[in-house]
Amino acid sequence: MQASGADGQTVEQGLMRAGDSRTFQAGDVARVVLGNASAVRVQQAGSIVDLTPYQRANVARFAVSSDGSVAPTE
Repeated sequence: MQASGADGQTVEQGLMRAGDSRTFQAGDVARVVLGNASAVRVQQAGSIVDLTPYQRANVARFAVSSDGSVAPTE
C-alpha cells in the first residue's frame, strides 16, 4: 500500500497484513496504490468502493479528491 499527498510526498507506504486497516482524512491523501487489490476493501463515507475500474494486473491505482471521492489517476 502506498498513499501519497497532493505534493507527491509519501504519506504512508508499507506491507499490510490481513485484518490491518488505515484511515485517512479527506485532503490528506491524493493518490493511492494498492497491491493484491482483489483482497483489499476500501471504504469512502461508509460505502465500499468498487476497485475494479482502477485495477490492472491486480494493482489498483486511484486518485482521491479533496472531498474524499475516488477517481481514476491521470
